[in-house]
Formats: sequence, C-alpha cells, structure tokens
Amino acid sequence: HACAGAAAVWTLVISTILTLAVNLVLYGYIADIPPLTGTGVGFSFSFSFGPPYLSSTTGTSPRDSGEGYDVLTVLHHDDLSTFVDWGLRSWADHLVDLPSDARIYAIATAEAEARLSVLKAEKTYNGTAADRNGWGRLFPIPESIYPFSKDTIVKFNADEENMRDKPTWVYQQLLKLYAYRALRSHNVPLRRHFLCIDSDTVLLKPLVMQEEAEAEAAAADWDDE
Repeated sequence: HACAGAAAVWTLVISTILTLAVNLVLYGYIADIPPLTGTGVGFSFSFSFGPPYLSSTTGTSPRDSGEGYDVLTVLHHDDLSTFVDWGLRSWADHLVDLPSDARIYAIATAEAEARLSVLKAEKTYNGTAADRNGWGRLFPIPESIYPFSKDTIVKFNADEENMRDKPTWVYQQLLKLYAYRALRSHNVPLRRHFLCIDSDTVLLKPLVMQEEAEAEAAAADWDDE
C-alpha cells in the first residue's frame, strides 16, 4: 500500500509539473524546454525562461540570408479591434509570397502586448487552421525595448510648434524606422527585409510583395553587405 501511495504521489507531482510547463509555453513564458531526463524516481530538467519572440536562429538560416521577408506593425491598445478581427488573418491569407517561416511582429504597448499574448495562446491552441496560420506567426514585442519613448518625442520637440500636436504619430513612425536595429539588438530575428503595414489595414485580395527577380536581388544585396 505504501509503494502504491508513493507511486500515486509521484504521478500527481509529475503530471502537475508537465501541466504547468505546457501552460507556460502556451502563454509565452517559456521559450524552450529541453527534453526531460530521468533516473529512478528523480527527474532533472531545466527551463529557458524568456520572451517568446527570442530565437536561437543563426546566420545559416534563410531568415538571416536576405531571402524572403517578415511583416511588422505598430499597435496601441486602443486600436486592437480591426487587427484582431480582420487584419492579422487577412495578411496571412493574402500575402501569397509570405515565406512559410515568416513572422508577423507587432510592436505594442504593454497592455496591447499582454492582450495579444493571451489571444495568441487561445487561437493557436483552440482556433481553426486559418486562425493558427495567422496567430501562429504573430510575435508581440513590447515597445519598451526601444531606447526612446513617446515622452522622448515630447521632450525634444517641445519648441517645435508643428510637432506639439502629433507626438504619438511621430513616435509610431520612429518605432517602424528603428525596428530592425531595436529588435536585432534584443536577439529578435527580424529579417533584413520586412513589410511594414498599418495595424488597421485589411487586405481584400491576394498580393505579391516580391517578384522572383526582386527577391534574388534582395538576397544578393544582403550578401554584398
């Protein structure tokens, strides 16, 4: 009876740990889980904690070769509805030359990032195949990784009359222009070539962004650099 009870306890403990690990993966708290190894009743395992957008991708992959493109958008938490309901799925469906490993990065406010992370977990776990095609590609990125903020824009343009009324617009343009350097400096594998789309854009028909010759030229340019 004692052995049976101990076995039941270990089964419960292991089941609880695995359930917790699965939920942490789904909600983006664990980026990588090495295989569990065990001896007897004891298990040794390690978790690599980090944001889900981090990757160990190296320079030998197509992502670093100059081939193809990723997609990038900037999202405020007040502007989520169009992107969530129609935009994201339309991009995944209608960008016909989007590489199979392409990512859709959403530079987001803290509130928007949190909401998108929860939705991604829900859609990729319980959604349709179409949902998974779009949401599986999505990687929310906190705008806080940038070396400047909206307050920076306000501070340095306080004396510019034509800039006082639109710091948010200026800030969003800088988030797009500085994206490659900011994301790459945080080990986010954004491709050298990426398509920047406003978050409220909905594509209604198939769209090709890179003709074959253009894609080859883009890769060649990358090699030259």
